Amino acid sequence: MTDQPTEPITGPADSGNGPADSGSGPIPVAHIQPRTSFLKRTFGATWMWLATLACLVIALVLLAMSWLSTGTHITIAFEDGYGIKAGDTLNFRGIDVGEVTNVDVNTGLSNITVHVELQQNALDLARTGSQFWIERPQLGLGRISGLDTVVGAKYLGVIPGEETAEACFEFVGIESPPVIRDGTGSDISIQFEDGYGIATGAVVRHLGIVVGEVTAVQLAEKLDSVTVSVRLSGAAANAARSGSQFWIERPELGLSEIRGLATLISGPYIDFLPGPAQAPLVRHFQGAEYAPPAKKRSAEGLELVLTSDQQRALRAGVPVNYRGLKVGHVVSARLASDASSIQARVFIEPAYKELVRVDSQFWSNIGVDADFGVTGIQLKTDSLQSLAVGSVSFATPDRPGRKARTGDRFDCNDSYQENWLAWTPKIAIGEQMLPLGKNRPDSFRSILRWKEKSLTFTRKKQRQGWLVLLENGQLIGLPRYLQPPEERVADSTMLEMSGAEFPYIASRAAPFGSLFCYELSPQKIDQKPWPVNQLRRPESPEDCLIVSDPQAAAVPLASTNIDSLEDDRWLINPALSYPPELDGAIVVSRTDGALIGFLDLSRGQAEVTFVPEQ
Repeated sequence: MTDQPTEPITGPADSGNGPADSGSGPIPVAHIQPRTSFLKRTFGATWMWLATLACLVIALVLLAMSWLSTGTHITIAFEDGYGIKAGDTLNFRGIDVGEVTNVDVNTGLSNITVHVELQQNALDLARTGSQFWIERPQLGLGRISGLDTVVGAKYLGVIPGEETAEACFEFVGIESPPVIRDGTGSDISIQFEDGYGIATGAVVRHLGIVVGEVTAVQLAEKLDSVTVSVRLSGAAANAARSGSQFWIERPELGLSEIRGLATLISGPYIDFLPGPAQAPLVRHFQGAEYAPPAKKRSAEGLELVLTSDQQRALRAGVPVNYRGLKVGHVVSARLASDASSIQARVFIEPAYKELVRVDSQFWSNIGVDADFGVTGIQLKTDSLQSLAVGSVSFATPDRPGRKARTGDRFDCNDSYQENWLAWTPKIAIGEQMLPLGKNRPDSFRSILRWKEKSLTFTRKKQRQGWLVLLENGQLIGLPRYLQPPEERVADSTMLEMSGAEFPYIASRAAPFGSLFCYELSPQKIDQKPWPVNQLRRPESPEDCLIVSDPQAAAVPLASTNIDSLEDDRWLINPALSYPPELDGAIVVSRTDGALIGFLDLSRGQAEVTFVPEQ
């Protein structure tokens, strides 16, 4: 059936055969609309569904993006909020890595909980061991921090836990912003009988630098001691080993010493003395009530036991002297187990341990000895310190016995005998950085003076350097300190050393390899000669000491800072700088104590000129 238009239908009245029926109206005509095709209707419905599906996909994508952009939520409990609020940030290494979303007061009103949303790039902060704190201004005698929060908003700080730690989303914050923030430290606890004002945030020092901090201070359950939690940083973490001694450094005023005055400004801090390097690591320590008498006690020193019927000068910290020079100290003193005597532990420094022999004599110096005679009253005292708190002295016979060993016992006499003071044994003493029994050369300062003519004027000139006297009577050193210039005025050169001055005789001077030597005889100087068999030319770089003034400490020179040169010398790393007064100083090997050369600073860079082959 086709959809064709339908013509109007005419009835009989319209046929013209008879009169029309005037009472009847027109016959209704049906209009049939064209029908829409099936394909057209289906195509329109598909567009509607596609539009709906596209909207659904867009909504799902937006929802997924919103879900993926949402960071990890963590909670941190603090005792005090210090004004932290929603909208404040979490800061790590100077950038914002999270935001505070809410701050709640916990049930019981005991603390608060800070809710933080971490950014996607900071999800690794949510792991066990991470430490959070509220950064805020802190002003103290020894510490100023968080000043940026005076004007700006407060924020949270964080130290991440170890990389291998498990994920964690609930934390307990630390109440005081830490001093050490490198995250590589070690946590230990120290128990003290008294806290002496130590508080959270106090620092831990060693050799004058900050190596840790106090993270918490708590009273013991029985209220009889204080437990201090400490975090050590970096290399100082190795100090947490058996044998390490910790104490609270604080002001101490006494007759024997005055120490810790800096803590009047900075406040008390914790110091320590590391235990043996091979000792096992531990985490709990019993703190010492007082600082050890000597912080740098070496395991290579000598420990002895002195006994006496009375304490006298045997007190902890009292010096032990040899010829009036301090060579050790008293570590401790107590009653013997049967209360029959006083026993004291004495420590002798490594450089002087050779002085103590089995037949050495010890005595106490305390107070004043008064002799009344015709000429008046003579007062004798070892030192002002001996007058106040005393000291212990010892002497060794001219023909000394075997060397004392750790644990040997000696009687500590009430006073000395006159013949003990007359003993003058010749005993080689060693430097701490040299092999035991080896001592450094007895170098001395010399001045080479001469006159030069310039036109009609005569000028005086001089050079000052370091020389060494050999046992064969020769002086050796750098050439410029033993060889005057050729343009000098004849017979005007003088050589001054060790308190003596004598004319310089050119015939006695000669090259000594790359150095110079001068025949000193028959002049005599009060200087200890150096054995010729202790001269050695090095074959390769080795650890050395630079020696100059006998009263000054030797300067270490590591082999890693030495480059070999072909012309009998070493070139020292240009990064190392030495003062001009070290020019010509002696260089000694740390391996065997041999003299191997002299320091030369004349070419603008430090060098070592070797002694010749023997």
